[in-house]
Amino acid sequence: MNLTALSPHPPTHQYAMNQRGKPRTKVAYLRRSFLSQPLLTGDLHPPSLLPPPSSLQPTHLSAPLCPVLLRYRSGWVFRWSSNGGIGGPVHSRKECNIRKWHTTMLDEHSARASDQHKCFCGLRYRPRRQIGVNGFTSRVFSDKSSFHLSGHRLGNGVVKQVHVPHATVGPEEPHAASIIMPGGILEEESLDSLDLEMERIELERILSSKLPSHPKLYRGQLRNGLRYLILPNKVPANRIGSATSLFVVSVGSIARTLSICDMTGLVSVTLAADGYKEDMSLVIGSAQFEAHMKVHVGSIDEEDDEQGIAHMIEHVAFLGSKKREKLLGTGARSNAYTDFHHTVYHIHSPTCTKDSDDDLLPPVLDALNEIVFHPQFLASRVEKERKAILSELQMMNTIEYRVDCQLLQHLHSENKLSKRFPIGLEEQIKKWDADKIRKFHERWYFPANATLFIVGDIDHISKAVYQIEAAFGQTGPGNQTVASSTPSAFGGIASFLVPKLPAGMAGNFSQDKSVGSTEQSKILQKERHADRPPVEHNWSIPWSNENVKPPQIFQHELLQNFSINMFCKIPVNKVQTYGDLRNFLMKRIFLSALHFRINTRYKSSNPPFTSIELDHSDSGREGCTVTTLTVNAEPKNWQSAIKVAVKEVRRLKEFGVTKGELARYMDALLKDSEQLAAMIDNVSSVDNLDFIMESDALGHTVMDHRQGHESLVAVSGTVTLEEVNSVGANVLEFVADFGKPSAPHPAAIVACVPKKIHVDGIGEAEFEITPSEITAAIRSGLEEPIEPELELQVPKELITSSQLQELRLQHRPSFIPIAPENGTKIYDMETGIIQQRLSNGIAVNYKVSRSETKGGVMRLIVGGGRAAEMPNSKGAVVLGVRTLSEGGRVGDFSREQVELFCVNHLINCSLESTEEFICMEFRFTLRDNGMRAAFQLLHMVLEHSVWLEDAFDRARQLYLSYYRSIPKSLERSIAHKLLIAMLNGDERFVEPTPKSLENLTLESVRGAVMNQFVSNNMEVSVVGDFSEEDIETCILDYLGTVSATGDLKMTNEYSPITYRPYPHDLQFQQVFLKDTEERACALIAGPAPNRWGLTSEGIDLFESIGNMSADNDDQSKSEAQNKLQGRFRSHPLFFAITLGLLAEIINSRLFTTVRDSLGLTYDVSFELNLFDWLKLGWYVISVTSTPGKVYKAVDACKNVLRGLHSNKIDPTELDRVCYFPNLIKIKHAKRTLLMRHEAESKSNAYWLGLLAHLQAASVPRKDITCIKDLNSLYEAATVKDLYLAYDQLKIDESSLYSCIGVAGAQAGEEIAEEESIEGLHSVLPLGGRGLSTMTRPTT
Repeated sequence: MNLTALSPHPPTHQYAMNQRGKPRTKVAYLRRSFLSQPLLTGDLHPPSLLPPPSSLQPTHLSAPLCPVLLRYRSGWVFRWSSNGGIGGPVHSRKECNIRKWHTTMLDEHSARASDQHKCFCGLRYRPRRQIGVNGFTSRVFSDKSSFHLSGHRLGNGVVKQVHVPHATVGPEEPHAASIIMPGGILEEESLDSLDLEMERIELERILSSKLPSHPKLYRGQLRNGLRYLILPNKVPANRIGSATSLFVVSVGSIARTLSICDMTGLVSVTLAADGYKEDMSLVIGSAQFEAHMKVHVGSIDEEDDEQGIAHMIEHVAFLGSKKREKLLGTGARSNAYTDFHHTVYHIHSPTCTKDSDDDLLPPVLDALNEIVFHPQFLASRVEKERKAILSELQMMNTIEYRVDCQLLQHLHSENKLSKRFPIGLEEQIKKWDADKIRKFHERWYFPANATLFIVGDIDHISKAVYQIEAAFGQTGPGNQTVASSTPSAFGGIASFLVPKLPAGMAGNFSQDKSVGSTEQSKILQKERHADRPPVEHNWSIPWSNENVKPPQIFQHELLQNFSINMFCKIPVNKVQTYGDLRNFLMKRIFLSALHFRINTRYKSSNPPFTSIELDHSDSGREGCTVTTLTVNAEPKNWQSAIKVAVKEVRRLKEFGVTKGELARYMDALLKDSEQLAAMIDNVSSVDNLDFIMESDALGHTVMDHRQGHESLVAVSGTVTLEEVNSVGANVLEFVADFGKPSAPHPAAIVACVPKKIHVDGIGEAEFEITPSEITAAIRSGLEEPIEPELELQVPKELITSSQLQELRLQHRPSFIPIAPENGTKIYDMETGIIQQRLSNGIAVNYKVSRSETKGGVMRLIVGGGRAAEMPNSKGAVVLGVRTLSEGGRVGDFSREQVELFCVNHLINCSLESTEEFICMEFRFTLRDNGMRAAFQLLHMVLEHSVWLEDAFDRARQLYLSYYRSIPKSLERSIAHKLLIAMLNGDERFVEPTPKSLENLTLESVRGAVMNQFVSNNMEVSVVGDFSEEDIETCILDYLGTVSATGDLKMTNEYSPITYRPYPHDLQFQQVFLKDTEERACALIAGPAPNRWGLTSEGIDLFESIGNMSADNDDQSKSEAQNKLQGRFRSHPLFFAITLGLLAEIINSRLFTTVRDSLGLTYDVSFELNLFDWLKLGWYVISVTSTPGKVYKAVDACKNVLRGLHSNKIDPTELDRVCYFPNLIKIKHAKRTLLMRHEAESKSNAYWLGLLAHLQAASVPRKDITCIKDLNSLYEAATVKDLYLAYDQLKIDESSLYSCIGVAGAQAGEEIAEEESIEGLHSVLPLGGRGLSTMTRPTT
């Protein structure tokens, strides 16, 4: 659980769970618009207390790369999904559920949620990192009109060099790929000499040829059976050799993070969200590598009395390793996780230590060898981890987890996947002793059943091989039967269709049920496990009565909305040939059309559904490919929602995609893949490794980015409209032809519904639904009349050249001096940042960056946000921003036209409101005038946005729904209560109430938003691979022609924000929630200053420390050191940096005391929420526990927080800012904090965060020195500095607030006292597996 980094504003956040149990983005809304509201970077505002509304998933507009081609920086990945919206990462059919990402990190800092963000479907994989805009990152690439298959040997012949058509400009589409098939991929001049049969044969030969393999991938095997894979990968390729002054300081711990750059408004870094600790010490520009050991055993291999034992071994082996502990302080970070089919232990490390040239690969390999093959199962460690796992099990047992379990149980009812969830069973976990755990380890942990992956800065393959042999060669092979080799990616992956039965499963089929016989077979039959789970599936085949499953219904009192999933399950089709790749491409193009079909047809009124998603993806962890139709709706509309979904799927299946759709999505794929190929040197090692690992599990050929692009171009010219529609129709048969003998039957139909619903005028009523009613609703959709889809006219530009000329004549845009003493351009040579100001008052910052070839990002920041809401218009800003997003129109262009305009130009656009700002962010390519297109869209939003009444109604209903769902969520309830109490009932930091929402009108919300769009209140920052001439032309043309508006004086006009005066009776509160399962959590919070040292009382803290002399700290310091100390204390970042370090120490003490020593919690964290222009902040401790321990846990947390005066921080502890204070020194912590952004330092989004607020009048203390001076300032921090910051945290009884939440069958009735809820129920998107079933990280 992590509440503090989640916003109270539902439409501004996207929340789902990735494979490691970390929040990740998801696009679910069908009624989306080009102005969407993702969670923007933390440099704009601090995290709030409230968790995200899973009911209100924001929308994105982008090119169709998520439903078309989800390719991130790890290689070629294929997945198709239509989810009611193009762009934005779609939470796939949720192959990541029930996933055990117990990142066993007792002693390590919070991992990046986005950095750990990876889910696999087919060749699709989720990125570890998503920065800035959530969703598709626009990519472009160099002009390339053809790809040559020269001298490609196919079978016994050689294909002549041929020309393959690339994206071309067509008469109807501005950037459309040719959809005419010019004789396959044969040369035009050869057609006359070949008859059609020869042409067909030649095409088949080409398509049957193997895809190229990654040229740098090295595979090998030791004599004891251990297999290894090495991939040299220097990222960035032109790495600088030493640290620079730019860095991110992470100060979060178990939950969300706070970074110094985050606190200063410099950069946004998303870290782990739920208990993931890592010791991270990376040097900017330092050489690094990833070493992952995958053991081919998971929860699927557990016997009936071993459920959860694979996870237990992961905890005990990882946390019991002394060699792993020795790596702490070297810059290495480590973790582990357990899944259905494997357990993975991984270490990220620099190649050498900062202070010496010692090679770190040997000690890393030694640590992995000890963890995996030589653990010590000490009774004390077993007991400690037993407590941790039991706490984790209770903590994660949310309603979302239970829903995902239901989906998996019904989808895989025929095999162990339905009942072997990695977290295990409580009653069994309590019983195992060390001997029981050791026996399971002996059965499965042996070299031949493991694979080592090393990816990173490996200069010498032969040296790395020698080091692998030295580390693992002496480990015995164990008593295993060596399996005969079979061709595969590793040369020996068993077919999942006819899996080898490991001892555990073989024992189940033995006639001899004696213990001795079973144990003997487990020992003697050791063999390498198949990558995919050794289970048998019942595939979805044409209808037969004995295989038909009636719809299943899961009802629960905590569910608010209706959700139904229809599943179709088939074997994985390995992508190994050009023909396989071509099939992937055609399916993706076909399914990309569904969003616009539904969006266009239901744009004029409120549809009966909340979202409709169609996902088709491979899953290595489940060993199958699953197509899922997910429908979410309000309970009263469930039948109509199903009908619409089935009708639209059937329309797509029957009539197929249009020529325009084929051209549009094909072109988007080619553009995107070429951009990825151009960025081949910017793919992180961990992304490469994850992609390879999943591809091997599925049997897909691993290609690098260039190979992937060339292969895609090679097959794109052979695709025809007829084939696309034929291949795509087969995917949709299980829905479109439901009930027909020729159609595949659904593998499962699962509806998750509430027990009670609210009925207007009546109140609470039982919600009744039957399987036969569900079947009838599906059949009714099959009977609806359908018509072919009409082509939609797509604008080539939003502002014509003649219109632009008129605008320039009217406004005469120009640059003016930022200050009288400055010229019109301020250039910082050290950072390359340029600052300018337009004659209309708009501030502009930009930086030319070559890191992302032909890519760019842009952000508009408007000061004000929700803090600008007046007492008579509560909720106006947040509702207004959502209204603008829901409408999505600009000028005379419809929402659909704007969306397709963005698709053609690969633009992703998002909009959000925070407590302090309204932010709009763009990602774009510089190919085909993509940057000008993005600027045109921004201009149209600022000058010609359209406000629609129906969009306002939808937005208001969404917020009403979210508010009414709060009492059903334990986490949201305690966060809501605590914020209301601490901030004296101020609604600007929580959800607007139904009463406030009902008082708002379209005009009032429009005024609240547009009144903030004052030209001198706007700052635009741009980073990308452009020239100064091009960017300044766009700035003048499209920002300079925005109408100048008056001044905005925020601080004088807005209602002040104050803490509740003492005394009062709301400092301690409780929430009780009736539930079938027990859980407990709590929040503790109190006031803090803002980032820049200003308090809610109007005190400038720099004045209070201004008279302190630096030499009083330590007389032994040199004059230069004391001078640096004095400069540090006067620097605007002083409190940001010191509070960040303080948070690290508090987190260390919380973890070692409350979690490790007292055993009162599984997850505890301390976080700072600091604002920019608002003169306040707060700290929050979040803790999860059991109902019987939560009160003690809260008391223990308070004692730790207040104990820094009685248990002083000494210089040696400051030198050991980490989670195991006796292990790490400050130099290593500094490396952690300086080098966290190794991968981000070369990204455009990172620099976009740095540029934020450089010219913002509301953040006057932010200037260019806040970017350049961080390194030296951080080095100057002392213990006394930390106490100066600590004294600004109010921790006395009169200032401390806490709220405890308890759920269970015996919970009290207090929650019933919440405000009476009327109207709509929440729209909690539960469609799809894997949103919440990931167990939490071990720490």
